[in-house]
Amino acid sequence: MNSSTRPAALPQKGRPARAARAAALVAFAWGIAALPFFLGAARCPTAQLFHVPCPGCGMTRAFHLLADGALGASLAMHALAVPTALCQAVLAIATIAAAARFGAPWALFRARWGRAAVAFVAVVLVADVAYWIARALGAFGGPVPV
Repeated sequence: MNSSTRPAALPQKGRPARAARAAALVAFAWGIAALPFFLGAARCPTAQLFHVPCPGCGMTRAFHLLADGALGASLAMHALAVPTALCQAVLAIATIAAAARFGAPWALFRARWGRAAVAFVAVVLVADVAYWIARALGAFGGPVPV
């Protein structure tokens, strides 16, 4: 009789299937989370409740301008929209890969590439907040209209 309190390891043939299901679930969750942005239905709760711009204010409009080919207007609306979207995409890919490799998205910290993805997100989000503060103080054309 096994006196160990650890659960028995999954059979080798069950692990890849479980990891694939976990990765598919994480990819589905990211897709559902991104859907409002792709459909143009995303609304900023900070702007709606407090009538002040948040650190991300103007990013959706900046992407719409960029998609229309108005690079200058896009950068004026929010200069860090592209790096912010890129870091979110990197984080999504890293969590899906971590789920596929380790069985859970939060396991991305086990791999160097996962820690790098989180560090990339942290750097860009700090830059977003610094940019927001600078705009609130009048730099870069001032705050984005809400």
